Amino acid sequence: MDALYGSFKTTLDALPMWDRQSVLDGGLIRESFIGQISTLGITHIQATLFIEYHNACEVNDIDQIKHIKDAISAEMVVHNKHKLMLNEVEKTLADAIAYCGRPDLTKTELLKFCKKDKGEWRKVAGDSLKHLVAIGKIVKVGARYHHKNHRPKIVENDFTRNVFESLYSGSKSINAIVKKIGYDNTYGRRKVRQTLDFLVNEGLVLTKDYRWSQNELD
Repeated sequence: MDALYGSFKTTLDALPMWDRQSVLDGGLIRESFIGQISTLGITHIQATLFIEYHNACEVNDIDQIKHIKDAISAEMVVHNKHKLMLNEVEKTLADAIAYCGRPDLTKTELLKFCKKDKGEWRKVAGDSLKHLVAIGKIVKVGARYHHKNHRPKIVENDFTRNVFESLYSGSKSINAIVKKIGYDNTYGRRKVRQTLDFLVNEGLVLTKDYRWSQNELD
């Protein structure tokens, strides 16, 4: 807590008195301040707890101080796990070719290579993967993840991506796919078939009885 709270306190104390009080009282300025200190690695929950802790210290509310410190400690455990997993995931995917001979891994494979394949880490891994995808550090294709430096060509091709994403809701025939993506003509059906063959060869799509579905590896 000490380092993060110190960063929070330094930033808070640097504000003009009026703005500082507005942060402590709540409202739009508080939200703006919390957004600003997120660049210091302080989460929204942590920032809110730090503010409440600061307010409790100001009035010397011993019971509230103890309660908030316990909450901050619990939040730091969660925060540290996520921070560790974020670093592990990004590093492992960057070296995926060395680990398994291919540039992508499933969540289960990531947990195994990170030596975190236990129940308690699966949710942390899921949250971390969603975050890294959202900020563009990694790319998800089907159930497999790539480091941004190993971004697969499929993701850079709009048509291929549209075909692949049309299968999110379940298996489909070629006719259903061309209608879904708006290419319902002879040329469209031929191009979709070629794209599906490519996706099958890449191991991203499965085919059975003239229907295609995403390869939902975990």
